[in-house]
Amino acid sequence: MKIAICGDDYGICEELSKWLRKADNDSRKQMIEVFQEAEKLLTSIQNGAVYDLLYLDVELPDINGVEVGARLKDMEIPGNIIFVSGKDTYCKDMFDLRPFNFYQKPLNREKVKDYHLIKEKEEEKETAAADKKVGVFLPSAADDSRWALDGESFQTALEGDGYDAEIFFADEDSDTQVSQIQSILDDEKTSALVIAPVDAYGLNDVLEQVYEKSIPVISYDQLIMDTDKINYYVTFDTRKAGKMVGDSIIKKMDLEKAREEKSTLTIEFLMGSPDDRDALFFYNGVMEKLQEYFDDGTLVCTSGKQTLDDTAVMRSGRNTAKNDMAEILSQNYTEGTPDIICTGADDLALGAVDALEDAGHVSGEEGWPMITGCGCEAEAVTAVIEGKLADSLFFDNRVLANDCVTMVDTFLKGEKPEISDYEQYDNGTKIVGTVTSDIQLIDADNYQMLVDDGYYDEDEIVPEATPTLIPTETLWEVPVDIAIQQQVQN
Repeated sequence: MKIAICGDDYGICEELSKWLRKADNDSRKQMIEVFQEAEKLLTSIQNGAVYDLLYLDVELPDINGVEVGARLKDMEIPGNIIFVSGKDTYCKDMFDLRPFNFYQKPLNREKVKDYHLIKEKEEEKETAAADKKVGVFLPSAADDSRWALDGESFQTALEGDGYDAEIFFADEDSDTQVSQIQSILDDEKTSALVIAPVDAYGLNDVLEQVYEKSIPVISYDQLIMDTDKINYYVTFDTRKAGKMVGDSIIKKMDLEKAREEKSTLTIEFLMGSPDDRDALFFYNGVMEKLQEYFDDGTLVCTSGKQTLDDTAVMRSGRNTAKNDMAEILSQNYTEGTPDIICTGADDLALGAVDALEDAGHVSGEEGWPMITGCGCEAEAVTAVIEGKLADSLFFDNRVLANDCVTMVDTFLKGEKPEISDYEQYDNGTKIVGTVTSDIQLIDADNYQMLVDDGYYDEDEIVPEATPTLIPTETLWEVPVDIAIQQQVQN
């Protein structure tokens, strides 16, 4: 166990260190560091140090201990904090931070009893996952870049929590996925299944077998339908994603100002595949934000294609989106373009760009519309940097996988997971308690975070620099007739 003690009285800190060492029969496994300045403790943590237990004196000379605790919470630093103070001045602030305990000075040997409690807690955490296997079933081939990243994230996070992780890839074959699930049911170590279905309606029979084994099931990314044999669902909130796009349009196109000036902006839609239920959530989210502007005439869809049925693009295909947008432009925008093109996927946004460029429009010039993307595919991020797209939503599957592992770990420890939504995810048999992961809007101002966070290498998304033409000296030839005339005159 690694312990940090931060206090300005070195004598008291050393005494506490001595008590803690005597409290542990195996003090060789202890590591205790003493800091007399809060900034040095914070620097140590920022440089990667992790402490299981932190004793923080509230009355420190540079920064008080409560502020240190608040900073650690903002940094999402793990560790059990015990505040130490000779006063009760900061009680409310301290307990807002939910410390493990609070001790009033003077300290004594009894105070180290918390050490045993925390040590037991850490040992329980280490042993809770022992001899437990979690099967993760993903729909694609193993060489699919998106799903391979999910698989790596699950492997790392589950093994980091002490579980034996087994990752399966179904190569988009539902029968293969069913067989893979059946293959680990008789393994006594199998404790939970995470399933991203190939066919959301094709798992009913095998989930009955899973249920008979009393193995919990977490539906991942896509909701498994028509069964009550799933425990939870982990996904991105696509309705919230739609609202984020709506808010971006309102802000970047200044719809409030347009409303005040009673001016009208035109908008066209290319929404997700009609067989994707997330496309409906996304569309509803967009319209929740934009409907009032349609109602008062600030926004107008010139083509009249405004419902999801009219705007959905099968399989969200780029070429289909290009053809659909080309038809909208030729029939409704013989002069100019829409002011806004709202799409439900990056391929749809790039298809709109293709149609506009084929019609002779150039990004960066007057009349180029605001085009929204969704997904932060590499080519789309490049288009954002170039100004062809206004923005794209980033669904970080590493976050999704880690959130799912947190749910599995919590559930297997007998605790109740923190659920984001108990209302909108109905699989036809029951409302499924759902955890939704965070989404981020990426535009030209913040795309660098995708590189800084390791999601992309810079050369994957940053456009190649346009070569600068270097002027060369040109020797102009004198026309023959002028040369002869000059010789005669001479």
